[in-house]
Amino acid sequence: MQLTLAVAPGGEDSARALAGALDALRNAGWDCRQPTPASEASLRRELGAGSVLHLVADAAAVGSSYITLRLADSAGGVRSRNVQALATLLRQAAPGLKLLVLQPASTAEAARAPHGLAVQALAQAGVGTVVSMAAPATAAAQAAVYRALAAGDRVDDAVAAAKAAALGTVATRHAGGEQRLG
Repeated sequence: MQLTLAVAPGGEDSARALAGALDALRNAGWDCRQPTPASEASLRRELGAGSVLHLVADAAAVGSSYITLRLADSAGGVRSRNVQALATLLRQAAPGLKLLVLQPASTAEAARAPHGLAVQALAQAGVGTVVSMAAPATAAAQAAVYRALAAGDRVDDAVAAAKAAALGTVATRHAGGEQRLG
């Protein structure tokens, strides 16, 4: 299994907190890609079949229908990308995407509402299973999610493991609806 950690501008601290979780996956035989800038070009290049994407990026919303994620542009700056267009990119670049873990780059309370809308929109756009990690997710909770996945557990069981590791809020969205823990 391949895991790609894509980090948008402002999410560097969250990426550093994942180091232990990524080490556990590597020890379990996963191909864990080094943190890459969360740009469209890097996502096309890095994602492959059977992959998991952990995307650290902030969301913004105009109402509840126009939702964007702040990704990196080719010069290392910030570019807002509509989640519908991002979903299309993900379906094309990684048709076998198993799981998208979306985590806000910002720990600000104001980041939570648009983040939830982005999770919902990506799941509804057919990306597959989308797991939302609230910021700040503890390193223990992140490691618990990935240890469970590395052991072959179902996504819902991995979410339960994260809750047990004291993660504030984890939501799983898929075609069957939403399960919210926490």
